[in-house]
Amino acid sequence: LFYYRRHESNLTNKQERILFARRQIKLDNVQEKLTRVKPVIAVIPCRKYFDFVEDLWSERIGESTLLETSIECCMDSSLIDTIIVSSDNPEIRRITDKYDQNKVKVNIRDTKSTIRSISIVPTLRKCIQEYDHNYKGITVMRYLQTPFVQSSILDEAITTLLFSQADSACGVQIVDDTIYENTSYGLKQLDGAGNTIRSE
Repeated sequence: LFYYRRHESNLTNKQERILFARRQIKLDNVQEKLTRVKPVIAVIPCRKYFDFVEDLWSERIGESTLLETSIECCMDSSLIDTIIVSSDNPEIRRITDKYDQNKVKVNIRDTKSTIRSISIVPTLRKCIQEYDHNYKGITVMRYLQTPFVQSSILDEAITTLLFSQADSACGVQIVDDTIYENTSYGLKQLDGAGNTIRSE
């Protein structure tokens, strides 16, 4: 916990400073635990099909592909030891080979494991068992579909797990805009008209 006074130009209006302070408090409090829960592995799941375009990982934002953005985000983390790119398309190697092979690994998986209705858990187990035989470390998922998630968010997920002594963590964001659901009859507004959504 930390205490601050509230007035017009203080930290309340500077959300980034509050978030940074919160992250630093968590990190300071879990330093010793971090040495005991190694390795910290980031898994970047990629697939050829079942996204809105084939090989979503190769789509670009600016000069970088979504896969490059994800790898570089993980590389920027001071807590992540190993990055595993798991894909059913060996073509990802044209991107992964640009990075330090001691840190960035490739796991080629079966296309059947990439179907939306199939759990990602068996893929995760297969990815990490070579680097964390006893499952004593932490695994972080870095999704291509969230290109603006920064390394500080990944680090906070790791420290939150340790700080809270939790088994899993999931990032959420408050959305103040109107939210719609795609139904067979078209878009249906989920919030508004007395409906308040509080479930993450």
